[in-house]
Order: sequence, then C-alpha cells, then structure tokens
Amino acid sequence: MLSILLMVGAIQFGEIKACSDLSITALDTFQTRVEYLGKTPQLFADDNLKVRASLPSACSYVNSESEVKFDVTSEGQITNYKVLFEHPVRIHSRVIKRAILKTPVNKSAWGTIGNKVRVIYVQYKNKIEQTHQN
Repeated sequence: MLSILLMVGAIQFGEIKACSDLSITALDTFQTRVEYLGKTPQLFADDNLKVRASLPSACSYVNSESEVKFDVTSEGQITNYKVLFEHPVRIHSRVIKRAILKTPVNKSAWGTIGNKVRVIYVQYKNKIEQTHQN
C-alpha cells in the first residue's frame, strides 16, 4: 500500500502503453486505491475494494482514475451511483462500478447519502519514475 501512495503523484492517467513498451514496468498485481472525498466516511475495509480488469487483446496497459458519488441504504446497498469524473473516459468505468457495487460497505456507513470517492487504478509504472523514487 505504501508503494502506491508514493506513486500517485507521478502516475500517468489515460496514456495507453503497449505490453512491449520498454519505458514502463507492468505491475504483477494491478493496484487499486480509494480516496474518500469531503465528509465521506470510510466506506470499505482497507484494501477491500479491488478493481479487476482484463487486458484487451491488443495487450495494452492504461492507468485510470474515477470520481463517483452514491448513497448507501440502511441495509448497506449502494444506490444512486453517478460518475462525476473519469480519466480516461469509459476505459475502466464498468469494472470500477462493479467493484464498488460488489464490495461490502462498513456497517458504520450504512444509511449515508452523497458519498464521494476517487478510485485510482494502476496497471503500470514508468521506469523513469522508478529510478527517481529509489
């Protein structure tokens, strides 16, 4: 988790990279990070929300981020899901939505409205960024 925290400032969002691109290192396990915006409580247990997207047949990687807003019913179900921002548009929107809808919500957050979260989904790091971080 600490490694993704260090990476977030330098992640390239929306730039599609080929699997054979020598300027990147594909992550063995793609990483998901959730940021709670405004007064949104912690909705999900730490590291519980995982976005799982398969690689397209052309074998390419893309990092994406999305901001969404939704309510949580008194039974813990997510309703009124709305995408506020995504970059790149519609690349991982379905898998991010699926991950949010399937991940159990902490009981303490049941019955909350207007929750806003940013989901960051990382598939690769630039090799230049890695040398600067070491």
